[in-house]
Amino acid sequence: MIRSMLKALFFAFLLLLTVSAAAQIPDLDVLVPETAECADESCEIPLYAGPTVQFAQIPDAILDPSRPFVCFGQSDSWTMVAEGSPDSFGPVGWVQTASVPAQTCGELLFENQLAAMVEEDAPLTFTPGGDNVPVFVTLHHGDAIRILGRYDSFLYVEAETGDLPVRGFVPESSVE
Repeated sequence: MIRSMLKALFFAFLLLLTVSAAAQIPDLDVLVPETAECADESCEIPLYAGPTVQFAQIPDAILDPSRPFVCFGQSDSWTMVAEGSPDSFGPVGWVQTASVPAQTCGELLFENQLAAMVEEDAPLTFTPGGDNVPVFVTLHHGDAIRILGRYDSFLYVEAETGDLPVRGFVPESSVE
C-alpha cells in the first residue's frame, strides 16, 4: 500500500512539473509581430525551418523584404519572419538578421522547451491554421518533439525529420 501511494505521489509530482513547464511556453500570437516594408530593390531570401542553415530549408518559401512582412523575434543572428501582415501571413521561417531591414524585434528565446510525444499522426506545417496549408511532413504516433511555443490552437515544435531538424506547427490536440 505504501509503495502504491509513493508511486501515485511520484506521478502527481511529474504531472505538476509538466503542467508548470507547459505554462512557461511562450504564446507566439501575443508577441505582436511588427510589420515593416523595405524600400530597397526586391530580393528573395530563402526561409529556413530554424535559426541556422543546419535546419531544413522551407520548400518554395522566400522572404522578399521589399514587401510587407512580420517579425516574431530574433535569436542570435537569426530572425523569425513571415511575409504578410499580423492578420494574414504566409509560411513562418528564419532568415539571417543581416538580410532584413533593421528591426526592433525583441529577443525570441525558447528557454522552456518541453519534451513531448506525438499522440496521433499530425501534419507539420509552416503556417499555423487555415485551409489548404501545405504539409511539410507528417509526424507519427510516438515521434519525439520539443514544444517551443504556442500559436492559437497550434504548437510550435522542433522535430527531427531525416537528416535535418525542423521547426513548424502541429495541432495542439495531436500532442500528449
